[in-house]
Amino acid sequence: MSAHTLGSARPTGPDPAHAPGASVEAVLPAPEPPPVVLHRPTPPAVALAVAGLLFALFPVLRPFAADAAGLTAADGWSSPAWLVAHLCAIVGYVAAGFGVLGLRDALAGFLGGRVAGAALAVWWAGAGLVLAALGAEAFGLGTLGDWIERTRQFDLVALGGALDHGQPRFGLHLAGLALLGVAGVLVALAVLRSDAMPPGAGVLFGLAFVAAPVQLVAPTWVQVLLGIVTALGCLVLALQLRRLGAPVTVATEEAAGDDGLDDPDA
Repeated sequence: MSAHTLGSARPTGPDPAHAPGASVEAVLPAPEPPPVVLHRPTPPAVALAVAGLLFALFPVLRPFAADAAGLTAADGWSSPAWLVAHLCAIVGYVAAGFGVLGLRDALAGFLGGRVAGAALAVWWAGAGLVLAALGAEAFGLGTLGDWIERTRQFDLVALGGALDHGQPRFGLHLAGLALLGVAGVLVALAVLRSDAMPPGAGVLFGLAFVAAPVQLVAPTWVQVLLGIVTALGCLVLALQLRRLGAPVTVATEEAAGDDGLDDPDA
């Protein structure tokens, strides 16, 4: 055997100098399959998905008889569906706020991080106004509707209409929805400026909340359509937040001790 051949040969076992007189047969470990990396759904992503579902349910469950005149409106206010629908909207705005909080945290190291922080602040300002208006509508008109049903004082229906469409509550609701529209635009801009998500992932979310004030005067079918668009916008953003969630590595070996090496003493 030439010197070149000896110099290029690779050892296949332990150094004989360290194990004199021992005959050791080298066993190479089998290559391990790559681990499977999954992305566990984060609480903000779940909150956004739940918010989208609740926004879609609100116009479907809301008794639109409440928009009529006379005793029909009182029937709508006193319906259990009136309270359930408004609770869906209230919880939806709160859950979406936690989703925007998660977006702010996820984009903290990217260009859109500061914009997401501004979106979070504007969101909670608008949500506070909207929640106050929804609470007055849900519980105030609900209580009034029950009273009219029990006492048959139909002249109080006009009072309910004034409460529903009067300047204090209506103006509060409109101002809150306008702020939520600004927050939606900021969310879309934050996603667009970051490199962490597809640029258009927040567009549908932003458009849905820009159009949200329309629901105060729109017919039933427009409100239902807007609820569906809002749900889709929340779901798209939730899927992107899930993708940015903490990765979880799943081992492919069933037993940690099975490393593919044979026992030299066997």
